[in-house]
Amino acid sequence: MGNFNLEGIGVNPMQSLDEQSGLNFGDMTYDPSAFSFGSTSGAGTGLNLNLDGMELFGNEFQTDLPTQLGNLDFGTQVAEPGFMDSFLGSTNENGVFQPGYGLYGLKALTGVANTYLGMKQYGLAKKQFKENKRQFNLQYDAQKNLTNSQLADRQRSRVAGSAGQLSVDEYMGQYGIK
Repeated sequence: MGNFNLEGIGVNPMQSLDEQSGLNFGDMTYDPSAFSFGSTSGAGTGLNLNLDGMELFGNEFQTDLPTQLGNLDFGTQVAEPGFMDSFLGSTNENGVFQPGYGLYGLKALTGVANTYLGMKQYGLAKKQFKENKRQFNLQYDAQKNLTNSQLADRQRSRVAGSAGQLSVDEYMGQYGIK
């Protein structure tokens, strides 16, 4: 890898590009004073673009915009709010958003709609709870009947195989699921 030599193109690595008066990149020159950001008039913020002396590829290409337009200032313009601005809201001269009267009505309408939807969701939740409870009870009853029949079958086989065992009814009364 080779070393980079910045002195051949007029760049001092100890200074920022804005501190240097002009850079020469072959046939192309760069003047950092041509661009400035901010406001010069105090009326607002904007981009100030000064195109005087900006050259591209030496003298072969030059623009005549600086002589026609001069210094461009894109500042913020403050106007009186119209109907839609007062209805939906607008930004005042300090850049602060001021909500319009229509937004308050829209918020109230949103609140009413949310209340309605909340009541509908509550009703659906109640129906879902009822259905879950019904299905649980059906499953519980089916499992209870299956377990009781298995217990009764086991006790029947014990009574048939040996004497001195509890009867099936006594066993189910004592150990069966109720």
